[in-house]
Amino acid sequence: MRVITQVSGAIAFAVVFVVLSVYIDPIKAAAVMFGLIAGAVLFLYPEIALILAVATIPLEGLGRVTASTSLNVISIAKLFGLIALLGWIYRTILYREKPLVPKEFLLLCLFLIIGVITLFYTSDLPHGMARTISFFSTFIFFLLIVNLIQSHKLLIECIAALLIVTAGIGVFALIQRYLPQYTIFSVTDTGIDAMGVYLDLSEQAIIGEVIMRSSGTTGSPHVYAGNLLVAIPLYFYFMRITNNVWVRFACLAGLILAFINLVLTQTRAGLIACIIALAILLYKRVIKFSPLLVLGVICGVIIAIPLLPDTVYARLFDIQNYTVKGSDTLQARLHYWESGLEMLKENWLFGMGIGNFSELAKYQPLATPGHSFMHNIYLQMFNEVGIFGLATLLIFFVAIWRNFATAEHHFHAIGQHNHALLSSSLFVSFLSMLILGMSIDFLHFAIKDWWFIVALSIFLKMESVRLYGSTHKQSYEH
Repeated sequence: MRVITQVSGAIAFAVVFVVLSVYIDPIKAAAVMFGLIAGAVLFLYPEIALILAVATIPLEGLGRVTASTSLNVISIAKLFGLIALLGWIYRTILYREKPLVPKEFLLLCLFLIIGVITLFYTSDLPHGMARTISFFSTFIFFLLIVNLIQSHKLLIECIAALLIVTAGIGVFALIQRYLPQYTIFSVTDTGIDAMGVYLDLSEQAIIGEVIMRSSGTTGSPHVYAGNLLVAIPLYFYFMRITNNVWVRFACLAGLILAFINLVLTQTRAGLIACIIALAILLYKRVIKFSPLLVLGVICGVIIAIPLLPDTVYARLFDIQNYTVKGSDTLQARLHYWESGLEMLKENWLFGMGIGNFSELAKYQPLATPGHSFMHNIYLQMFNEVGIFGLATLLIFFVAIWRNFATAEHHFHAIGQHNHALLSSSLFVSFLSMLILGMSIDFLHFAIKDWWFIVALSIFLKMESVRLYGSTHKQSYEH
């Protein structure tokens, strides 16, 4: 019976290929058939599709099929994620499995419901609809990860794929600085469809030069800084736990690329978040000083010196630029925050509408009409969804924080120290974006690799509780 099925399948494949070749040329027909076969394999093995989805997240603009202003943005990562979702749903129905719906997902659903309600009275419905769809797809991605990652092996494979692609983009981002076609000039906003090196004029009066800010394959230096802040603790984790010298060298190379590109984004909030992250990683012993790490620091400095322009030292490493008088952008942010606080007098209870980017310009002349962010995600969300929506979001953040803390505690208690170090590293990745959120609206940018990290907290907590309970049960029986 199996042989008959295989022969029938081969014949059907040949017939379809011949038919397609008649109507389109053979090369396109072969591409279609290969795509169908690859799609079928990924559908039957959604874990592979998930690995590819996570790996292609950092591609951002390079992997985007539609414009960033589309109502529903389509990217390669989303397509892989969709195949993984359909494959998981098919498997769930076929084997009558019960989906895992954690309380954290219910909090996200409550936040989304509150956001949808605000659409009935928002003054910016187009952006509100787009942001609602973005949140919905992100939350489904969160649920997919929670249900598909059921083994430590798959978790590590997904993280490794993410770090490999991040390193590749790091090389590409350095090359971009020497290719004129990747130079971008935008006077209105840095979150556009172009990708490359932005010419930033915002502090030319103070620094005296135009600042070249790397954005990798994203549409904004801030988003690229966020991607790098997610990856940096994980590079340190693999360096800490592996005994393979080649893997350690690869992680070290990834770290050097990440640090250099983070500096080249010239995002001061990113540098502050990175310093805090490194301090926590040292405290939790994820970073362990070794000859290889010292060598890496020396090599990184040697490599960075010719790559870093003078504006980096003037913008990032001058302490005066972290004061109100020494930074035009910090002054502008304070004006945004003042306007946001003024707006809360009207919006604190029910909000002005999720994804409302029109109202700020009415209060703040510096804001771009129709595309205005408060450059503080907490203030932004407070104004958009009111006190109930913000409270739901903050409770969600606390729940994720507790997941990582619980996992770290339990793993250490049962002697699974590498697992505990992973929990600590992922927690720092999670926390870095919360810190960066004081300066950028990372929830609206939908930094999916951060959401991937957040979802992993569910698996780690469940695994740690299971192992901790099993160990204590065995001890009690003995």
